[in-house]
Amino acid sequence: MKLEEDLFQEQATSFEESIRIDREFEEDSAGTALREERYRHYLDTYHVTDASENFLSDFFARVRGEDDEMRKGANHWLYGYYGSGKSHLLSVLNLLTDSDSLDEVNQNTVWNRLDPDQTNDDLFEMWSGMLNEYHLVPLPINLLKYQSVREQSFSEIILQSVYQARGLSERLDIAFFEEWYQGRETWDHRTELTQEILRDAGVPNAEEYTWEDVQEYRVLSDLVLDEILERETGTADGLADIRQRNISQRMAVEAVESYRQELDEQSDKPVKILLLVDEVTLFIGGNYQRLSELNALAESIDTIGDGNIQMVATAQSEIEDVRPGLASKQLDFGILK
Repeated sequence: MKLEEDLFQEQATSFEESIRIDREFEEDSAGTALREERYRHYLDTYHVTDASENFLSDFFARVRGEDDEMRKGANHWLYGYYGSGKSHLLSVLNLLTDSDSLDEVNQNTVWNRLDPDQTNDDLFEMWSGMLNEYHLVPLPINLLKYQSVREQSFSEIILQSVYQARGLSERLDIAFFEEWYQGRETWDHRTELTQEILRDAGVPNAEEYTWEDVQEYRVLSDLVLDEILERETGTADGLADIRQRNISQRMAVEAVESYRQELDEQSDKPVKILLLVDEVTLFIGGNYQRLSELNALAESIDTIGDGNIQMVATAQSEIEDVRPGLASKQLDFGILK
Protein backbone atom coordinates (compact mmCIF):
# COMPACT_ATOMS: atom_id res chain seq x y z
CA MET A 1 0.00 0.00 0.00
CA LYS A 2 1.56 3.28 -1.02
CA LEU A 3 2.05 6.08 1.47
CA GLU A 4 0.32 9.44 1.11
CA GLU A 5 3.20 11.79 0.32
CA ASP A 6 1.02 14.87 0.23
CA LEU A 7 -0.94 14.12 3.37
CA PHE A 8 0.25 17.23 5.13
CA GLN A 9 0.45 20.70 3.66
CA GLU A 10 2.32 23.57 5.26
CA GLN A 11 0.25 25.39 7.85
CA ALA A 12 0.55 29.14 8.07
CA THR A 13 -0.91 29.32 11.57
CA SER A 14 1.52 29.90 14.43
CA PHE A 15 0.90 28.77 17.96
CA GLU A 16 1.93 30.11 21.33
CA GLU A 17 3.22 26.66 22.19
CA SER A 18 3.65 23.42 20.33
CA ILE A 19 0.70 21.08 20.07
CA ARG A 20 1.11 18.00 22.23
CA ILE A 21 -1.38 15.20 22.06
CA ASP A 22 -0.64 14.20 25.65
CA ARG A 23 -0.92 17.66 27.21
CA GLU A 24 -2.16 17.44 30.79
CA PHE A 25 -4.31 19.93 32.67
CA GLU A 26 -5.01 20.47 36.34
CA GLU A 27 -8.09 18.74 37.69
CA ASP A 28 -9.83 21.93 38.82
CA SER A 29 -12.12 24.55 37.31
CA ALA A 30 -9.21 26.58 35.93
CA GLY A 31 -7.68 23.48 34.39
CA THR A 32 -11.00 22.47 32.87
CA ALA A 33 -11.46 25.93 31.36
CA LEU A 34 -7.93 25.89 29.94
CA ARG A 35 -8.44 22.42 28.47
CA GLU A 36 -11.68 23.45 26.77
CA GLU A 37 -10.07 26.63 25.44
CA ARG A 38 -7.08 24.71 24.08
CA TYR A 39 -9.26 22.07 22.47
CA ARG A 40 -11.42 24.72 20.79
CA HIS A 41 -8.21 26.28 19.51
CA TYR A 42 -7.07 22.99 18.03
CA LEU A 43 -10.32 22.62 16.10
CA ASP A 44 -10.64 26.28 15.10
CA THR A 45 -7.13 26.48 13.65
CA TYR A 46 -6.89 23.18 11.81
CA HIS A 47 -7.31 23.42 8.04
CA VAL A 48 -8.76 20.25 6.52
CA THR A 49 -6.79 19.64 3.32
CA ASP A 50 -7.82 17.22 0.58
CA ALA A 51 -5.21 14.77 1.82
CA SER A 52 -6.26 14.96 5.48
CA GLU A 53 -9.91 14.64 4.42
CA ASN A 54 -9.00 11.44 2.56
CA PHE A 55 -7.20 10.12 5.62
CA LEU A 56 -10.08 10.89 7.99
CA SER A 57 -12.55 9.34 5.58
CA ASP A 58 -10.43 6.20 5.32
CA PHE A 59 -9.95 6.07 9.09
CA PHE A 60 -13.65 6.49 9.90
CA ALA A 61 -14.48 3.78 7.38
CA ARG A 62 -11.98 1.37 8.91
CA VAL A 63 -13.34 1.98 12.40
CA ARG A 64 -16.81 1.12 11.11
CA GLY A 65 -15.51 -1.91 9.22
CA GLU A 66 -16.75 -0.50 5.93
CA ASP A 67 -13.47 -0.35 4.04
CA ASP A 68 -13.48 -2.63 1.02
CA GLU A 69 -9.90 -2.10 -0.17
CA MET A 70 -7.35 -4.90 -0.27
CA ARG A 71 -5.58 -3.63 2.86
CA LYS A 72 -7.59 -4.68 5.87
CA GLY A 73 -5.12 -3.70 8.60
CA ALA A 74 -5.97 -1.52 11.57
CA ASN A 75 -2.70 0.44 11.54
CA HIS A 76 -2.14 3.82 9.93
CA TRP A 77 1.24 5.45 9.20
CA LEU A 78 1.16 9.23 8.74
CA TYR A 79 4.30 11.17 7.95
CA GLY A 80 5.17 14.79 7.30
CA TYR A 81 8.07 17.16 7.75
CA TYR A 82 8.54 19.15 10.96
CA GLY A 83 5.80 21.77 11.30
CA SER A 84 3.57 20.18 8.67
CA GLY A 85 0.66 19.69 11.04
CA LYS A 86 0.78 15.96 11.74
CA SER A 87 0.62 16.41 15.53
CA HIS A 88 -2.20 18.90 15.01
CA LEU A 89 -4.15 16.38 12.96
CA LEU A 90 -3.54 13.67 15.54
CA SER A 91 -4.77 16.00 18.30
CA VAL A 92 -7.89 16.78 16.26
CA LEU A 93 -8.45 13.06 15.76
CA ASN A 94 -8.10 12.60 19.52
CA LEU A 95 -10.88 15.13 20.08
CA LEU A 96 -13.12 13.66 17.36
CA THR A 97 -12.91 10.15 18.80
CA ASP A 98 -13.31 10.80 22.53
CA SER A 99 -16.85 9.52 23.01
CA ASP A 100 -16.92 10.32 26.75
CA SER A 101 -16.25 14.01 26.09
CA LEU A 102 -18.38 14.21 22.96
CA ASP A 103 -21.40 12.76 24.77
CA GLU A 104 -21.39 15.86 26.99
CA VAL A 105 -21.44 18.45 24.19
CA ASN A 106 -23.33 19.26 21.02
CA GLN A 107 -21.54 17.29 18.33
CA ASN A 108 -22.68 19.65 15.58
CA THR A 109 -20.98 22.52 17.42
CA VAL A 110 -17.76 20.54 17.64
CA TRP A 111 -17.78 19.72 13.94
CA ASN A 112 -18.64 23.30 12.94
CA ARG A 113 -15.45 24.46 14.63
CA LEU A 114 -13.47 22.10 12.40
CA ASP A 115 -15.53 22.77 9.28
CA PRO A 116 -17.13 26.24 9.64
CA ASP A 117 -17.84 26.51 5.91
CA GLN A 118 -19.58 23.11 5.87
CA THR A 119 -17.53 21.89 2.93
CA ASN A 120 -17.10 18.36 4.28
CA ASP A 121 -20.68 17.22 4.86
CA ASP A 122 -19.97 13.65 3.72
CA LEU A 123 -17.13 13.42 6.21
CA PHE A 124 -19.42 14.74 8.94
CA GLU A 125 -21.99 12.05 8.17
CA MET A 126 -19.30 9.37 8.41
CA TRP A 127 -18.06 10.80 11.71
CA SER A 128 -21.48 11.15 13.33
CA GLY A 129 -22.47 7.68 12.09
CA MET A 130 -19.32 6.24 13.64
CA LEU A 131 -20.09 7.88 16.99
CA ASN A 132 -23.67 6.66 16.90
CA GLU A 133 -22.51 3.10 16.29
CA TYR A 134 -19.46 2.82 18.56
CA HIS A 135 -18.11 4.08 21.87
CA LEU A 136 -14.58 5.25 21.06
CA VAL A 137 -11.74 5.53 23.55
CA PRO A 138 -8.54 7.23 22.34
CA LEU A 139 -5.23 6.60 24.11
CA PRO A 140 -2.88 9.46 23.10
CA ILE A 141 0.86 8.76 23.38
CA ASN A 142 3.61 11.31 22.76
CA LEU A 143 6.84 9.36 22.26
CA LEU A 144 9.00 12.48 22.69
CA LYS A 145 8.14 12.24 26.38
CA TYR A 146 10.19 9.05 26.63
CA GLN A 147 13.38 10.17 24.89
CA SER A 148 15.01 11.66 27.99
CA VAL A 149 14.35 8.72 30.31
CA ARG A 150 15.72 5.20 30.38
CA GLU A 151 15.30 3.26 27.19
CA GLN A 152 11.80 1.87 26.93
CA SER A 153 10.13 -0.29 24.35
CA PHE A 154 6.93 0.45 22.45
CA SER A 155 5.27 -2.34 24.41
CA GLU A 156 6.20 -0.86 27.79
CA ILE A 157 4.92 2.56 26.78
CA ILE A 158 1.60 1.18 25.55
CA LEU A 159 1.22 -0.84 28.75
CA GLN A 160 1.86 2.31 30.80
CA SER A 161 -0.84 4.17 28.85
CA VAL A 162 -3.37 1.37 29.33
CA TYR A 163 -2.73 1.02 33.05
CA GLN A 164 -2.92 4.77 33.58
CA ALA A 165 -6.24 4.85 31.73
CA ARG A 166 -7.45 2.18 34.16
CA GLY A 167 -6.36 4.32 37.11
CA LEU A 168 -3.34 2.16 37.92
CA SER A 169 0.27 3.23 38.37
CA GLU A 170 2.43 4.26 35.43
CA ARG A 171 5.21 2.23 37.06
CA LEU A 172 4.63 -1.15 35.49
CA ASP A 173 5.87 -3.22 38.43
CA ILE A 174 3.33 -1.46 40.67
CA ALA A 175 0.59 -1.73 38.05
CA PHE A 176 1.19 -5.49 37.78
CA PHE A 177 0.76 -5.76 41.56
CA GLU A 178 -2.37 -3.62 41.47
CA GLU A 179 -3.81 -5.83 38.76
CA TRP A 180 -3.23 -8.84 41.03
CA TYR A 181 -4.58 -6.99 44.08
CA GLN A 182 -7.79 -5.67 42.50
CA GLY A 183 -10.87 -7.64 43.45
CA ARG A 184 -9.57 -8.63 46.88
CA GLU A 185 -11.52 -7.48 49.92
CA THR A 186 -8.96 -4.96 51.12
CA TRP A 187 -8.49 -3.26 47.72
CA ASP A 188 -11.14 -0.62 48.43
CA HIS A 189 -9.39 0.20 51.71
CA ARG A 190 -5.86 0.32 50.33
CA THR A 191 -5.15 3.89 51.49
CA GLU A 192 -6.20 3.10 55.06
CA LEU A 193 -4.16 -0.09 54.91
CA THR A 194 -1.17 1.86 53.60
CA GLN A 195 -1.36 4.26 56.53
CA GLU A 196 -1.66 1.39 59.00
CA ILE A 197 1.39 -0.38 57.55
CA LEU A 198 3.43 2.83 57.62
CA ARG A 199 2.43 3.55 61.22
CA ASP A 200 3.45 0.03 62.26
CA ALA A 201 6.79 0.58 60.51
CA GLY A 202 7.36 3.80 62.47
CA VAL A 203 7.05 6.14 59.50
CA PRO A 204 6.35 9.73 60.72
CA ASN A 205 3.06 11.35 59.68
CA ALA A 206 1.81 8.09 58.19
CA GLU A 207 -1.73 9.45 57.96
CA GLU A 208 -0.59 11.94 55.31
CA TYR A 209 0.24 9.22 52.78
CA THR A 210 -2.21 7.77 50.26
CA TRP A 211 -2.15 4.93 47.76
CA GLU A 212 -1.13 7.45 45.10
CA ASP A 213 2.12 7.91 47.01
CA VAL A 214 2.69 4.15 46.92
CA GLN A 215 2.12 4.25 43.15
CA GLU A 216 4.75 6.94 42.76
CA TYR A 217 7.50 6.37 45.32
CA ARG A 218 9.56 3.19 45.37
CA VAL A 219 10.62 3.59 49.00
CA LEU A 220 6.96 3.33 50.00
CA SER A 221 5.93 0.64 47.52
CA ASP A 222 8.78 -1.65 48.58
CA LEU A 223 7.52 -1.51 52.15
CA VAL A 224 3.76 -1.52 51.62
CA LEU A 225 3.42 -4.12 48.85
CA ASP A 226 5.51 -6.66 50.70
CA GLU A 227 3.28 -6.38 53.76
CA ILE A 228 0.05 -6.47 51.76
CA LEU A 229 1.10 -9.64 49.98
CA GLU A 230 1.97 -11.32 53.27
CA ARG A 231 -1.37 -10.36 54.78
CA GLU A 232 -3.27 -11.57 51.73
CA THR A 233 -1.43 -14.84 51.18
CA GLY A 234 0.35 -15.59 54.44
CA THR A 235 3.78 -15.14 52.87
CA ALA A 236 5.77 -12.43 51.11
CA ASP A 237 7.29 -14.98 48.78
CA GLY A 238 6.31 -14.41 45.16
CA LEU A 239 6.27 -10.61 45.19
CA ALA A 240 9.02 -10.46 42.58
CA ASP A 241 7.05 -12.82 40.34
CA ILE A 242 4.01 -10.55 40.56
CA ARG A 243 5.93 -7.32 39.92
CA GLN A 244 8.16 -8.60 37.13
CA ARG A 245 6.84 -9.97 33.85
CA ASN A 246 8.28 -10.69 30.44
CA ILE A 247 6.88 -7.83 28.38
CA SER A 248 6.18 -8.52 24.72
CA GLN A 249 4.25 -6.91 21.91
CA ARG A 250 1.52 -9.52 22.26
CA MET A 251 1.22 -8.90 25.99
CA ALA A 252 0.83 -5.16 25.40
CA VAL A 253 -1.95 -5.62 22.85
CA GLU A 254 -3.66 -8.22 25.03
CA ALA A 255 -3.70 -5.63 27.84
CA VAL A 256 -5.34 -3.12 25.47
CA GLU A 257 -7.91 -5.72 24.44
CA SER A 258 -8.59 -6.66 28.06
CA TYR A 259 -9.21 -2.99 28.87
CA ARG A 260 -11.49 -2.72 25.83
CA GLN A 261 -13.52 -5.74 26.94
CA GLU A 262 -13.78 -4.26 30.42
CA LEU A 263 -15.21 -1.04 28.98
CA ASP A 264 -17.39 -2.97 26.55
CA GLU A 265 -19.21 -4.66 29.43
CA GLN A 266 -20.11 -1.23 30.83
CA SER A 267 -21.18 0.36 27.53
CA ASP A 268 -24.41 0.15 25.56
CA LYS A 269 -22.36 0.39 22.35
CA PRO A 270 -19.45 -1.73 21.09
CA VAL A 271 -16.18 -0.21 22.32
CA LYS A 272 -13.17 0.45 20.13
CA ILE A 273 -9.81 1.71 21.35
CA LEU A 274 -7.60 4.01 19.30
CA LEU A 275 -3.87 4.17 19.96
CA LEU A 276 -2.71 7.61 18.77
CA VAL A 277 1.09 7.54 18.76
CA ASP A 278 3.02 10.70 17.90
CA GLU A 279 6.62 11.00 16.58
CA VAL A 280 7.48 7.36 15.93
CA THR A 281 10.61 7.85 13.80
CA LEU A 282 12.17 10.29 16.27
CA PHE A 283 11.63 7.68 18.97
CA ILE A 284 13.11 4.93 16.81
CA GLY A 285 16.17 7.02 15.95
CA GLY A 286 18.98 4.65 15.09
CA ASN A 287 17.53 1.78 17.12
CA TYR A 288 16.35 -0.54 14.37
CA GLN A 289 15.20 -3.10 16.92
CA ARG A 290 12.39 -0.67 17.70
CA LEU A 291 11.43 -0.72 14.03
CA SER A 292 11.08 -4.49 14.20
CA GLU A 293 9.10 -4.17 17.42
CA LEU A 294 6.73 -1.67 15.85
CA ASN A 295 6.02 -4.09 13.05
CA ALA A 296 5.35 -6.95 15.50
CA LEU A 297 3.12 -4.64 17.52
CA ALA A 298 1.11 -3.72 14.44
CA GLU A 299 0.68 -7.39 13.54
CA SER A 300 -0.60 -8.14 17.05
CA ILE A 301 -3.06 -5.28 16.80
CA ASP A 302 -4.43 -6.80 13.61
CA THR A 303 -4.68 -10.35 14.94
CA ILE A 304 -5.74 -9.71 18.55
CA GLY A 305 -7.66 -6.46 18.06
CA ASP A 306 -9.63 -7.82 15.10
CA GLY A 307 -10.62 -4.28 14.08
CA ASN A 308 -11.55 -3.23 17.63
CA ILE A 309 -8.12 -1.66 18.20
CA GLN A 310 -6.80 0.91 15.74
CA MET A 311 -3.35 2.52 15.78
CA VAL A 312 -2.32 5.77 14.13
CA ALA A 313 1.41 6.51 14.17
CA THR A 314 2.89 9.81 13.02
CA ALA A 315 6.45 10.31 11.85
CA GLN A 316 8.75 12.78 10.11
CA SER A 317 9.70 10.37 7.35
CA GLU A 318 8.51 7.38 5.38
CA ILE A 319 9.12 3.93 6.76
CA GLU A 320 11.76 3.23 4.09
CA ASP A 321 13.67 6.37 5.11
CA VAL A 322 14.14 5.09 8.65
CA ARG A 323 16.43 2.41 7.28
CA PRO A 324 16.46 2.15 3.47
CA GLY A 325 15.53 -1.27 2.19
CA LEU A 326 14.74 -2.74 5.59
CA ALA A 327 11.00 -2.26 5.60
CA SER A 328 10.40 -3.79 2.20
CA LYS A 329 12.90 -6.63 2.48
CA GLN A 330 12.72 -7.74 6.10
CA LEU A 331 9.59 -6.27 7.66
CA ASP A 332 6.03 -6.49 6.48
CA PHE A 333 5.02 -2.87 6.80
CA GLY A 334 2.22 -3.20 4.29
CA ILE A 335 -0.10 -3.16 7.28
CA LEU A 336 0.92 0.41 8.08
CA LYS A 337 -0.22 3.39 6.08
